[in-house]
This record gives sequence, C-alpha cells and structure tokens, in this order.
Amino acid sequence: GNRIEVASSVNPDTIRVVYDTNSDRVIIIWRNGGDNKMYARAGIANATTNGDVGSFGTTIEIETHTTAEGGMDACWDSTNNKVLVVYKNTYGSGGYPHAFAISCSGTTLTQGSRYQLLNSEISAFIRCAFDSDQGKAMVNYTIASNNKLIRQAFWISSGTTISDGAESSIAHSGTDIQMEGYDMCYDPGSKKFYTAGAHKNDSKKPLLIQHEINSSNAVTNSSSVQFDGSGSLALDQQKNWAIAPLGSSGKIAVVFANDSNSSQPDIMLFETMQSATNAT
Repeated sequence: GNRIEVASSVNPDTIRVVYDTNSDRVIIIWRNGGDNKMYARAGIANATTNGDVGSFGTTIEIETHTTAEGGMDACWDSTNNKVLVVYKNTYGSGGYPHAFAISCSGTTLTQGSRYQLLNSEISAFIRCAFDSDQGKAMVNYTIASNNKLIRQAFWISSGTTISDGAESSIAHSGTDIQMEGYDMCYDPGSKKFYTAGAHKNDSKKPLLIQHEINSSNAVTNSSSVQFDGSGSLALDQQKNWAIAPLGSSGKIAVVFANDSNSSQPDIMLFETMQSATNAT
C-alpha cells in the first residue's frame, strides 16, 4: 500500500502498533524522542486504497508522563476490546512500571487511569502479551539494580481499571535469571506465555522460558530450556530479540542475534506441544 504519514514534526524512537479487532482500527503508539512523552492515534485499514491505513483520528497525548527509549509496549485485550499499554514512568515516579488501557470509538481514543505495577525502579525495556483464554495479560521487566527478570499478571477488572497479581522472579536451574535483551509472546496453541532472551548471568546463553497464570493470578514457570546446543551465545541487548507464535499451530519462532557468529540473525522454531500416541 501507500506510505502515509502518521504524525508530523515528531521524532519517534519507540513505536508500537496494535490491531483493534472489535472496531477494525489500527492503533499506533509512539514515544517522541523530542519530549520523551507518549502519544497514540487510530487509523482505518484500507481506508482509501486496498493496503492503505488512513483516515486518522486526533492524536492524543498520554497524560504528561514520560518514558525512556524502549520503555513501553502494548497488546490487544480481546476480552475487553481495549489496548493495554505498559511503560517505565520516568515522570516523578522513580522509574516504576505502570499500565493503562486505551479505548477506541471510531477513530477517537480515550485513555484510562494509569496503574502502578511495582514500587521499584526497572530498566527501560518492558514487554507485555495477552492471554485470550484467561482474559489477562503478562508483563516482563527487569529490576534496574540487579537485572533480575520479573513477570506479573495484570488485567482490566472493570471499565478501564487495572488490577494486578503478585510479581515474581524467574529462575532457571535454581538461579534467578538476569536479562537485558529478550522478547515475549502468548501462544494460543499451548495457552502459555513464552520469553526468549540472553541469560546474562550464564554467559549470555540463549534461553526459552514457558510461563502460565495460575488460579491465584500469579505467574509461574512451566519449564525453561537453554537452546542451541552448538554453544552459541546471544547478544544481550534489547533490540536483538523477537518471538512470535505461528497462529494456533503450537509452534513459536524465535529470532536473535548470534554473538558467536558475527551477530548474524538466527531463527529457531520450537514446538510448544507434543502429540501423545500412547494416551489411555
């Protein structure tokens, strides 16, 4: 389709896009590197020509909050038909993680009240994904003082009001995981979350972690596995990881920069479920 300008006179250094399946809108959220604030705007897919996104509504500013580069993420809440946004709040909050919901009517966006997820400073990088089966999301972030990877469940309890479960650290082989570079997704096939990243306190070896939200709204590990038996190491940077489910096939694809091979991009496919031929 045609290249269409979303906003003028801005310098975005972090951009997210979410598809609103309820109202058939494309919602773009960005951090403006000029003032460190977050903005959002909704457009209509195939508005004028097949393949285009246009007919944008008014750009909204996310309150007066600021965040760091890479310090926000967004996902679609298919249970409540809203966009969920998580970010590191650098506006008078000590760098704590926050969340809020965005509602879309036509191309008009409305932001709900922000909610603080943790009373500790986090690193700039943050990721979230939505469990469409339970109607809850999971967020990953790292503690600024020690790089420990933390996960937490959160959800819309009423309207745009956010509630959350207890945060917990992630361990592999009995040791808390430290990460700077990672990405996460929800796999509708196995109905679990997956985080792939560089295990910072184990020579930056690539690691895949499976999580699930239990009945107490706590996030627990189902399993974790160090992958790529050739001994490859991964770059421990925010931008060097990407993970995505292959529909509901029970497979996920992980892409990462291979530090053992001149930082070339590698892709690995994982099966998240296994057929049982001897079930009784």
